[in-house]
Amino acid sequence: MLGDGPMVFAVADMKTFNTDRSVDREAAEYIAAGRVGPNVVEIADLRRLADGDLLADAAVAVLHPVESRHYEAVSEMIGSGSAGRVFVLVWTPRDGMRAWLDGHGAVDLHTGASVPAPDPLQVAAAAMMVGEQYNGLRSGRGKDVVVQLLRAFTDSGYPLDEDAWLRAFFAAGGGFRHADSVRSSSRR
Repeated sequence: MLGDGPMVFAVADMKTFNTDRSVDREAAEYIAAGRVGPNVVEIADLRRLADGDLLADAAVAVLHPVESRHYEAVSEMIGSGSAGRVFVLVWTPRDGMRAWLDGHGAVDLHTGASVPAPDPLQVAAAAMMVGEQYNGLRSGRGKDVVVQLLRAFTDSGYPLDEDAWLRAFFAAGGGFRHADSVRSSSRR
């Protein structure tokens, strides 16, 4: 899956990783077949590592990103193209990182396939939402744009599918900070 070359494991917290009962340590040892070594960094360090060539020949395994700042670091690293191969282990299918990965065409290793690409018309509508992120999407004009677009699409026969809208939002360049606004607006 990740090849024989060097591996870098990115974890949320090194202190927790270095304990005997760490689920991240257990996952890393399983993935690396017992060869976990000094190539373990915190997820936040991926931003710094992406600036150089340190990840170019390495496989990067990001284990359980759980916070928005983790999501942003992974997004920046992948967007920079600095890592050759990236594997992200998420906690749940409803995880925000999972929606971002699906919106960008990541392969689900269980199925061996990507989720179908977001509907281009939904991506175009989501781009309008992205254009309002500077105001925020929880209230005011930003919230109005989200709600009006979702209503117009629903009235035109599109299902009010939270996952589909999140994938479209991320495919259009939406930020993690505003994903909850899109998610909550797309619930019935």
